[in-house]
Parts: sequence; structure tokens; C-alpha cells
Amino acid sequence: MTKIHPFGANKPQIQERKVRIKLFRKYLSSPKIILEFGSYDGADGILYHKSFPTARVFSIEPDPENFENVLRNIKSYKEIRAFHYAISNETGEVDFHQARFYSYADGSSTSRAGSLLKHTSKNQEVYIKTDKFVSKLIKVPAITIKEFCRQQDIKHIDLMHVDVEGAIREVIEGLKDIRPTLIWAEVGDGIMKYYHNTMSNAESDIAFSNIGYTKVKKIGRDTLYHNYKLQEVKD
Repeated sequence: MTKIHPFGANKPQIQERKVRIKLFRKYLSSPKIILEFGSYDGADGILYHKSFPTARVFSIEPDPENFENVLRNIKSYKEIRAFHYAISNETGEVDFHQARFYSYADGSSTSRAGSLLKHTSKNQEVYIKTDKFVSKLIKVPAITIKEFCRQQDIKHIDLMHVDVEGAIREVIEGLKDIRPTLIWAEVGDGIMKYYHNTMSNAESDIAFSNIGYTKVKKIGRDTLYHNYKLQEVKD
């Protein structure tokens, strides 16, 4: 099993995660509830636990193979709970486009970049020199954020980390009346070429604005949105 480095395994990754946590701390001194999805390998969940050790962290991953990796990687962190779901605008079983990359070098495979949205041919074009890309349609359990909060008796989300490979529209629709204080989301132009029917940066900004969020800062593919009407929840 590969050891997880919560602050990253290379200098750019370490720097990005340190900048991200510093940015979050401008708005949240002591968050109580953090949701992060898709979790992939659990690294972000571990990052948030180490950065905010008093918070309850919920790591959610739709890909069944990746979910098993999450379970293995977080097993020594009792404050992190893992759930096998796709976050969507409906609760039940849904179609999920599982993505697998087969290495030409050694035949090994990894499962990443799976989505509720159909992949475009750009995925194979980008990796054609190193990997064979295969997209497989499978069924996975899905849940809305509204229903997840009801089931887990969550009254308020302080930080919600959204990495759903383009399916941001479905996440927003599934919020219903749930309004996290901060939303850190992979959105927009950088991923549009990889998935059908996703939203641009501008469309994402408008969609979040329509439900009460202000864009704080964009770092790479990720954007921080703040619900300016909410202050950090105190005891």
C-alpha cells in the first residue's frame, strides 16, 4: 500500500495544500464538520484531519476500487469516516463512468477520473503515449448532500470539498437548502474538455452565486466559494 502524504509528495502539491489550508483558516478557525468527495485515496480527508484535528471528517468516494483504498488509508484515523456514494441530485442507484488507465510500460492499471458524466475522447488523447484509457459504465449508490446530512444528523457543514470530475451541477441541485460555509470545488474550463455536459468557470460562478455564494479565489482548477451570510458556527 502506498503511504499517503497529506501535504503532498512533491513541492507543487505541498505548496498548493499549504496555501489552501491557510486560505480556509481566514474563514474557519475551528470547523466542526468537513465533507470531502470524491475522496479518491483519502489524502484530502487526512489533510483536513491533521489541519483541523477537532473536526469530524466525512470522506465520500463513488468508485468501488478507490473506496477500498480510502478505507485502507484512513483506518488509523478514527475521526475520519468513509462512505461509498456518488454525490448527485438524486438518491439511489445511478450510472457511473468508471475510468481506468492501463500503463503501456508495465501493464498496471489505476482507476481515476471517474464521473457521473460521460468522458470525451480527450482523455485518451492526453495519455495516449503512456496509458490506454478505458471508460466502463457501472452502477453505484448515489446520495444527495441533503439526504446525507439527514442520515448523519449533520446540522451544518463548515467546509465542503467537491472533486466530482465535472458533475458540479448535480452536486448543487442536491444541496437543496443545505448551505456550507465554505465550498472548495474543482470547476470549469480546465476539465470541460474531458467530460460531456459540465459547466464553465463562468457558469459555475453564476450557479454558486444564485444560491448565495461569493467567489473568493481560484487556484488552478479549484475555486473557493464563501457563503457570506454565514459566520462560523460557535458552540
